[in-house]
Amino acid sequence: MLDEIYQQPLAVLATARDAKVRQTLTQLRPELAGRRRIVMAGTGTSRHVAIAGKYMLEHLARVPVEVEHSSEVQHGTSIPTEDTLFVALSQSGETADTIAAQRVARLGGACTLAIANAPAATLMTEASARIHVKAGPELAVPSTKAFSAQLTAMYLLALSAAQARERISPPAAEGLMAELLHIPTKIEQVLSCERQCATLADGHARFARFLFAGRGIHTAVALDAALKVKETSYLAAEGMPAGEIWHGPLATIDEDMAVVLIVTRHEGDPESMARYEKTLANARALRGRAGSVIAVASHGDRYIAEAADHIIFVPSASELLLPLIEIVPLQLFAYYLATALGRDVDHPRNLSKSVLVERF
Repeated sequence: MLDEIYQQPLAVLATARDAKVRQTLTQLRPELAGRRRIVMAGTGTSRHVAIAGKYMLEHLARVPVEVEHSSEVQHGTSIPTEDTLFVALSQSGETADTIAAQRVARLGGACTLAIANAPAATLMTEASARIHVKAGPELAVPSTKAFSAQLTAMYLLALSAAQARERISPPAAEGLMAELLHIPTKIEQVLSCERQCATLADGHARFARFLFAGRGIHTAVALDAALKVKETSYLAAEGMPAGEIWHGPLATIDEDMAVVLIVTRHEGDPESMARYEKTLANARALRGRAGSVIAVASHGDRYIAEAADHIIFVPSASELLLPLIEIVPLQLFAYYLATALGRDVDHPRNLSKSVLVERF
């Protein structure tokens, strides 16, 4: 797992620059322009990518997006139809629930797009179009580099949809693409905080419960960070939008729980700053209630020190690209938390890389 965390800069860059990915997105332009809605489905980490993708697509392309659990698509009331682009996400491409969901979408007449890390997988071969992310083989059960590569593909899909629907100009799209190509360097900068994350994890191994929270697109990062702790450490960890803490979960917060808040910001973006101010206020309110408050914050933040017990600083980036940076220290935290507890990080109990049968 640790090796794969370190391979993320290359996974992001390889996916962003891949000619076949660009070709697929060009061919999809008519579908992206003409379909009235997009439905995305995945399980676990891939579903968290879809949640981030919803924010990307709705922000850039202004197209309605729904995110479903793959296992619920065949039982839902909003079955994909002819007006739908259905996006199925899976690292292995062999996840039974997601394959079943894609088949339901195809029967309903939807155009299907599969995004996976295995080009010859069942999900890919059965889809109308496919994006093979370039993470390379991922052997650890907890997904790290495939998550980042899928996030990259989702950002490229949102850019292409925005152009197809004439929501952004070609020069604006080039600028956004240039920002993406700078992200691998920023991930490398974050990886230099490995020792800090290890020390922080060692100091938090006494906690049995963790709560991860963020706002907007950062909710997807909170969800996946909580999943990584569950998978690797077998501890109770929950991820949620930060505003939801006050609607019930606050009752569970005490000195035996550690709270991790994503309090990053993009200073040139008023909406990002508004979310930042709210999450900063949440951190201030929770400090003293929780046993520990950890913040993932942007470099140069002068206010976070008064609101958190521990701070991991990450480089600044635009709002939609911050998740690619934020997740890295939280992956390292989960890894070292698990090793401090003596867990088998690469092969957690009861889990496998692909769930090949539907669970009834």
